[in-house]
Amino acid sequence: LDLGLPDSTGLATVERMHDHAGLVPILVLTSSSDDGLAALSLQRGAQDYLLKSDADAAILERSLRHARERAAFRQSMRDGELRFRALVENSYDAVTLLDENGRVIYDSRSIIRVMGYTPEERLGWTLHATIHPDDVPFISEKFGYCLRHPDEVLQVEYRFKHKDGSWRWGEAIGVNRLRDPAVQAIVVNHRDVTDRKMVEAALRESEEQLRQAQKMEAVGRLAGGVAHDFNNVLTAIIGFSDLLLLKHKPGDPSFADLMS
Repeated sequence: LDLGLPDSTGLATVERMHDHAGLVPILVLTSSSDDGLAALSLQRGAQDYLLKSDADAAILERSLRHARERAAFRQSMRDGELRFRALVENSYDAVTLLDENGRVIYDSRSIIRVMGYTPEERLGWTLHATIHPDDVPFISEKFGYCLRHPDEVLQVEYRFKHKDGSWRWGEAIGVNRLRDPAVQAIVVNHRDVTDRKMVEAALRESEEQLRQAQKMEAVGRLAGGVAHDFNNVLTAIIGFSDLLLLKHKPGDPSFADLMS
């Protein structure tokens, strides 16, 4: 486009075209050699700024090709960002970004399902804001370790307070990406594992009950074996006692000893 059109001139031309061009890259070809105008045109969305007096067919072709390539690259970056955001926002886990002081700088929308709070509510909260007091020292230790060991993945379990006031179990995987220019945060993926913990506790209780039942069964079998052996011995004693009584009558001196 030219900056001098019958119904628009200067930056207004760039702005109007940019608003209506959509994904079409814009290249300015004009006779104005104003460097300030050139810089502003690029800031307002133009891909390049050429002077008519300097641009021949080869320069114009090269500028158009580069403009299309840059526009395509920017669009691919936007598409990638949209895909990434869609994955994050619709994932089962909540994704939280923390700064070096442990304050929330971003929450995915899944945080509503996990903790009951909206991302806007939690913005600026400290790491310990909803952690159970008994778990705070442990989490503080792990956070300090995470700060000292960039890129190392850590996994922790802890108790947190839901917005409804209940205490629940959480599981988190965190990694320090503060040095990554594209992230500059500690990335935490976390979820509510209360149901899983309850199932595990019930399973442990069932296993303990089974062990106790097996112990009682073993004791019962042992007692039964002892009683059987004792009965065998007792049967022999009674039998021989009866034989002795047949030989010793009530008047015999040894009869009283046998009866006792």
